[in-house]
Amino acid sequence: MQPDFFMRKIGISAAVLVLTCAAGWSQVGATVFQQGSTRLSLNVGYGSLNGNDYFIAGAGVGYYIYNGLEAGLDGDAWAGSKPHIYEVSPRLTYVFYQLDYPFKPYLGGLYRRTFYDTMKSVDSAGGRAGIISPIGEHTYLSAGLVFENYFHCDTHLYSSCSQVYPELGLAFSY
Repeated sequence: MQPDFFMRKIGISAAVLVLTCAAGWSQVGATVFQQGSTRLSLNVGYGSLNGNDYFIAGAGVGYYIYNGLEAGLDGDAWAGSKPHIYEVSPRLTYVFYQLDYPFKPYLGGLYRRTFYDTMKSVDSAGGRAGIISPIGEHTYLSAGLVFENYFHCDTHLYSSCSQVYPELGLAFSY
């Protein structure tokens, strides 16, 4: 089975819980995005492949290797239809934490390996951009767009070799 539109994510996550090991939120982002901080995340969302609907659940971990620069690894499982789909995605994200705005812009890059139980695995890479804004003392909201391009994409099988989808996250810092 080959997908007619490779994969479509309605990438608005219903909820993202991010526990960032950091000391407070006195200056928005000053400690949350500091070198040595970590991120643990759980996410849920929706996706479709070849007309099949999926519930997406995932988890991730990240570590700030430098102030504002996070190296992370995320994974997702798509459930509810066949084929079964699993994704693993290393990523780098830079948060412009030092800007004196009520929101902090972010830019990032990602590589993704997508595994299917009935098809050949697919590799992709892309970028992410958006903003992070505090909505409470230890809580912030992120919103952005992801662009993803699939490698070795056969346009006779796939209607498109790239996609753009929104991402939305809710985070709590501790």
